[in-house]
Amino acid sequence: MIENIIRHGKRLKEWLGVPLILENYNYHPTKAYEYVCEPEVVHHVLNEIGCGMLLDLAHAQISANNMNWPGGIHAYLEALPLNKVREIHINHPIRNGTNLLDGHQP
Repeated sequence: MIENIIRHGKRLKEWLGVPLILENYNYHPTKAYEYVCEPEVVHHVLNEIGCGMLLDLAHAQISANNMNWPGGIHAYLEALPLNKVREIHINHPIRNGTNLLDGHQP
C-alpha cells in the first residue's frame, strides 16, 4: 500500500509541474488507516516522493487520540516531519465517545 502511494505520488508530482504537498490523514480504527498515520510512514512517503506536507491539526489530534499516542498530541506532532510543512489547516475535531472525528464542514 505504501509503495502504491509513493508510486502514484511521484506520478502526480511529475504531472502537476508545481510543488506537491500531501495532507496527513486522521486515524480511525477501521483497518484502512493502520499504517498511513504513523509518523515514520509519513516521513518515508514525503521523502520518497520529494514533496512537502499540509499539516491538518485536527487530523493530528484525531490520530494522537485514536492511536493512544504516548505523550498525546504534542509528542505526535514532534514525531511528524514538521520541517516539510508548507501549509497548515486549523480546525478542531469532535468527540464521539472515546474517539475523535473530523469536524470539517462541507
